Amino acid sequence: MAENKESVVLSRTTELKPSKKLRIMEALNGPLRMLPVIFALVVIWVIFTVLNPSFLSPRNLTTLSVQIVNMGVMSIGLFLVLLHGELDLSCAAASAVSASVGAMICIIFEMPFILGFGACLLTGVIVGFIQGWIVTKFSAPAFIITLGSQMALEGLLLVILREHNQISLMNSSLAVFTTTYLPTWLSYLLLAAGTAVLFILSYQSFAQAKKNNLPVKLMNKVVIPTASVLVGGVIVLEIMRRYKGLNLSVLLLIVLLAAFSYILTQTRFGVHLYALGSNPEAVRRAGISVKNTKWAAFIISGAVFAFAGLIASSRVQSVSISSIDDSIMMNSIAACVLGGASLTGGKGNIWGVLLGSLVMGSLANGMYLIGAETSTRLIVQGAILVAAVVLDSFIVHASTTKR
Repeated sequence: MAENKESVVLSRTTELKPSKKLRIMEALNGPLRMLPVIFALVVIWVIFTVLNPSFLSPRNLTTLSVQIVNMGVMSIGLFLVLLHGELDLSCAAASAVSASVGAMICIIFEMPFILGFGACLLTGVIVGFIQGWIVTKFSAPAFIITLGSQMALEGLLLVILREHNQISLMNSSLAVFTTTYLPTWLSYLLLAAGTAVLFILSYQSFAQAKKNNLPVKLMNKVVIPTASVLVGGVIVLEIMRRYKGLNLSVLLLIVLLAAFSYILTQTRFGVHLYALGSNPEAVRRAGISVKNTKWAAFIISGAVFAFAGLIASSRVQSVSISSIDDSIMMNSIAACVLGGASLTGGKGNIWGVLLGSLVMGSLANGMYLIGAETSTRLIVQGAILVAAVVLDSFIVHASTTKR
């Protein structure tokens, strides 16, 4: 009789114990979400280095870092929208229109840089404000609203540039974002300052967790992250130093990522945004305004899209009626999903956007170096987008399947 009871208890314990496959999927849907992306990035770099050894040259890696900035900034804005379970298809059009407004102010009307920059960001904010209001006021699907906005913004761009099919930014103040390289001493000084800020914030978080009797370790919470940033930063700066140095646009991307990382993890708005994507009903019952949170996300993302437009126009040194590039929208969505953002909302790390952008940017850069045709590039990038979405759905489904 005792043996039967022991066998029943053992049987129930075995049933409750997660399978090895489920544990792996739960890890990939959580702390190890970046592992497949890092592996894919390493494989891509190895393949292109074998095909063209100049891929890992300081010159090409520095160029690659500048090339991905536009996608990285665009992906930050998309990430904010994806967090609450929506998708913005107007990002490319919004960025082009905003950059055109800034160019008109600075170049055509010869106004100071600050006015052009402010007008650009304000245009993005207005676009986000209107779209967010429509989505929240009428509970309309953002997918359709932003698709309609994209068409309207394309028409608006034609109106803005009716008399100027192309506005050159050559030697203008708006071109400084991608044409400015920082001196080595300043780059290392900024790295030291950034590492110090990270150490202070990490230690404060560690101390607060200890105060609340949470199981945290100084090594995992403070030492390893700070040391990783310092060592990684030194390696990156040494590579860039051998060509032209750290580009201003790359620095601005890192600053944006750091700022939004703090906002999304250390402020109420960030917590509410994650919660909204995970369980909207629970957020509503907690007394948090779902509409205002969504609306704010659209407004902020609009400003980010506008800044991405400035980066893009600075890189090509002009704005034109062909500035709307739908491929950057698709690549940015792929970068977000590859970086761990879930299309269902509520998941992801803002730093994953950087990894996802590196993957997509490395593919484009590598195929250019080996002389691949445009058709091949589009096929590969489209396949990567589909694979990223399928992988996200598979991991989410597998990690939530009942044992």
